[in-house]
Amino acid sequence: MQLLHSFFQITEKTSLAEETKYRIHLNAAHPIYADHFPGNPITPGVCMIQIIKELVRETIGSDLFLRKIVRVRYHQVIDPVATPDVELSIQILPQEDNDYKITAIFSTGEQKCAQFNLLIQPLP
Repeated sequence: MQLLHSFFQITEKTSLAEETKYRIHLNAAHPIYADHFPGNPITPGVCMIQIIKELVRETIGSDLFLRKIVRVRYHQVIDPVATPDVELSIQILPQEDNDYKITAIFSTGEQKCAQFNLLIQPLP
């Protein structure tokens, strides 16, 4: 399920050498938030991973396979009502075996919300 244009929108994008910074806007009215959790919505970790995959796919120009979740750290929940605008920094480093090492950090202002370290492989 693609989340871009329904669950989130890209409002700003800045590309540097190996890092791209996004400002995204979360859609608090999306049906996912109705169940996660009613009256107290928070952004699910699996949706954060899907956002990362969609943005990395856009950058490298290929469909992707999430080969390994190396590490995930949650620091603060992302409430789409209180903080619908979120910064996302994605670093993409090519590895051996056609993999990409991905480091992605979600934050709201100066507060880090979550950090993901993933290994992703382009599909042929």
